Amino acid sequence: MKKRLIQLALILGLMTLTCVAAHAAESGATSGLQKFSIETNYRDFVELVPLDANGRTVVADTTDDTMYPGAAKVGVTYKNPQKDSEYLLIVLVDGDDTTPTVDNMAYIDQKTAGTSDLDFTIYTKKPDATKNSVKYSVYMSSSSDASTGNGVTGYVKVGSFEYYSTGLNVKLGDVDDDGDIMVADAVLVLRAVVEDIVFDERQTAAGDVDKDGDIMVADAVYILRYVVEDITSFDNLNAQ
Repeated sequence: MKKRLIQLALILGLMTLTCVAAHAAESGATSGLQKFSIETNYRDFVELVPLDANGRTVVADTTDDTMYPGAAKVGVTYKNPQKDSEYLLIVLVDGDDTTPTVDNMAYIDQKTAGTSDLDFTIYTKKPDATKNSVKYSVYMSSSSDASTGNGVTGYVKVGSFEYYSTGLNVKLGDVDDDGDIMVADAVLVLRAVVEDIVFDERQTAAGDVDKDGDIMVADAVYILRYVVEDITSFDNLNAQ
């Protein structure tokens, strides 16, 4: 810890000696959910609703009504369930295997039907850094009487949707993209500032932690403050 504090002090000193900045490419990242689809046989029973992080309904983009910017969760309503039946909701990352596994299962929940509609909330995961979209398939199964011929009576796919990001999916501060925010990341920022190295688009997006459009000594300082736990996030840095 002492060594890290000394490094922080040195960087603070350097900050007063230089005003050099390396221009950072703006990621302009936006994310949300898109391409909601309900399987034909279940359109009378299943409803998928895009929600923001606070559970509020998100309206479609004005230029593309298949996209819902800012949506982070999905509300699922199953209408007119069979009373006392068990309903299982499973969400899989889309692929060839429809069987739930540790690797492909993104969400699971089970509820017992009463006299009203059943409501579930799907919490989506962002794609990893190599992807800008992930397709999710929604499956349901139930213990309801198949002889009724109504709704879900076995394990079936009922719908799908996608998570999308229009910008680079990077972790702020993790300049070397190793999954951790360390002193080494601040060092890389300083090397970029003095033009010892040139950042690519991913590095500039990760290194511009104060989101001012430039790679500067201040970004390195914020990263070091994060490392020594003086700050806990890169949100609202101007107020810290």
